[in-house]
Amino acid sequence: LLDDLATWVDIETNAWGQRYAVMTAARQLYTLSTGEITSKPEALRWAMATLDPEWEPLLQATLRDRSGFDPVARPDPAVVARTREFVRDAARRAVHTSG
Repeated sequence: LLDDLATWVDIETNAWGQRYAVMTAARQLYTLSTGEITSKPEALRWAMATLDPEWEPLLQATLRDRSGFDPVARPDPAVVARTREFVRDAARRAVHTSG
């Protein structure tokens, strides 16, 4: 996911892109786990209720901040690091879930 995103958005310098990475990973996990497609906000809520509580601050912040698009807003470097960890964790879970 991060490699694909890097072809068109830099999550290190674009807060919207950083949030998009979290939402997309949560949505992919939701679909793999349930066999259904849902909205990004619902996928974030599902992830908060289902995944390890360590991810809740990142997921909650993403849900809270997701509605704004400011092309020059930069993400906090600590949030970018947690985003990378979350996406890697989601990828591991996806491999385990899908087979």
